Amino acid sequence: MFSTFICEYLGHPVKLDLLFKRCPEAFGPLEPPPSSIYALDVVEWGALAKPAFTIWPSHQHGTLLGWRQENGSYRRFELFRQEYIQIVQHEKANHWACDISEVDGFASSKSQLTKFKTTDDMVETNSQELISEITHEKLTSNLAHKEIRIIHSPGSDYFCRSLWDGKLFLINSGGSHHLAAAKYIAKRLKQQVLLKGTLNTYRLNFDAIKSLQHDFEIFVINGNSAIEYEFKLAMESFRATWLSHSMPSPYHEAFAVVLPKAEWRSMKVATWLTQVGATNLGEYLIALASKQSTKI
Repeated sequence: MFSTFICEYLGHPVKLDLLFKRCPEAFGPLEPPPSSIYALDVVEWGALAKPAFTIWPSHQHGTLLGWRQENGSYRRFELFRQEYIQIVQHEKANHWACDISEVDGFASSKSQLTKFKTTDDMVETNSQELISEITHEKLTSNLAHKEIRIIHSPGSDYFCRSLWDGKLFLINSGGSHHLAAAKYIAKRLKQQVLLKGTLNTYRLNFDAIKSLQHDFEIFVINGNSAIEYEFKLAMESFRATWLSHSMPSPYHEAFAVVLPKAEWRSMKVATWLTQVGATNLGEYLIALASKQSTKI
C-alpha cells in the first residue's frame, strides 16, 4: 500500500494499471458502428455531452462533471463548454432535389433496417413482388404508392445527411419498400426519378473541436457505470483532475474522460491512456471532420 502511494506520488497511476489488467477491453479502440440503411445507426455527434433525461438534477448541454483535489479532499465540480453545443453545425435547404438513386436509407420501415447494407438488399430479401418485373409500368406502380409521402404529401417527409457519415437518408413515416423498389428498377432502366423536399445537413465543426483540443485531451472508455466508478476511484488515488461526459448513440456503454492540459497529473493519465490504446476522441473527431468535406 505504501509502495502504491509512493509510485502514485511520483507520477505513476498504479491503480489505473490494476484496472486495465482486470478490464483491458474497457480501454480498447472506439469501433465504428456497422454501416446500414437505418438513419439512427449514424453516430449522433451533436448529442455529445448532452445529459440523459434520466439524470436529475438536469444539466445544460455542454456541462461537464469533474473531480479534483481541493483543500485536502477530492471534490466534484462542474464546467460548461459552449463548444459541445456548437460541435455540429446544421444547414437547412427548403427547396432541394435529388435523383432517387441517391437515397441510401430510411428512418422507418416494416423491415429491420439495421440488417441491410443497401436498399437493394432489403427489397431483394423482403419485397421480391415489387421488383418482379423491371419495366416502366412496374416503376410507375411503385412510385404511385401513397405512403411515399415525399412525392404524394410534400412537406411531411424530408431528407437528412450527416457529412461525417456521407449517406443520404429519407426521414419517412412509410413507403420504404415501394421507394426502394422504385430505386431498384429505375437504376436498371437507367431512368431518372426526381425527388424534392427539405434537406437537413449536419457537419462537424472543426473549429469547435480544435478549441476543446487546445485545453483538453479527451479519451473514450468503453465501460458501464461500474467501470466509471472504478476509474473515478483510481483517479482519486492518483489525485488527478478530470471531467466526464456522455457519449452519443450508439456508444451508450461508454463515457468520455476529459483531461485538462494545465494539470500535470492529468497529462500523466493522458500519456497512460495513449499507451494502453484508448481512443483519443479529439483526434478521432478531427479525422472525421477532415474527411467530411469530400462527401457532398
